[in-house]
Amino acid sequence: MKKSILLLIGVLTLVSCGKDKKENQELTEPKESLKTTLILDAIYIKDDSLAVFCKVDNYFLYDKPITVKVKGSDVIQRISIEIPENTPVESFSIVASTNKDQSTLVMKGISVEQNNKMVFDGSDYKYLGYFLADESFVWDEAKQRCDISHSNKYPPGIVGSEKIEQILIK
Repeated sequence: MKKSILLLIGVLTLVSCGKDKKENQELTEPKESLKTTLILDAIYIKDDSLAVFCKVDNYFLYDKPITVKVKGSDVIQRISIEIPENTPVESFSIVASTNKDQSTLVMKGISVEQNNKMVFDGSDYKYLGYFLADESFVWDEAKQRCDISHSNKYPPGIVGSEKIEQILIK
């Protein structure tokens, strides 16, 4: 009986020591955090705000919008939207304008960086096959811009297609 108790204590000691060692290794090995930035190159003539929703685990997080205010300007602006750290983004849904007086929008680029490294370069309209605009956007070829409508059920929006998901999910 004493031998079996001693054997049991010995086994438990070995197992627990191995577990402590493994836990200590996990604590000492730093894991790189994921920092994602959505970058928009756009012209907003009037002051506006937009909202970004991230797709995580096949669902858009509509209850966690990332809102950004944009100062009106007739020149292109780079709008960098920081996604909460360690969010494994699969795609984006962007409410491009909430100002009902905004009648036009030039969205020249939509790009994505992760840990300060470009993972999707959508500059100079290269994003067009990767992000889709809803019916609120009507392309004006002569002026090279979109006329936007705020009269639809939802505000003007842009959503990532399956092609961007293939890039972001790795």
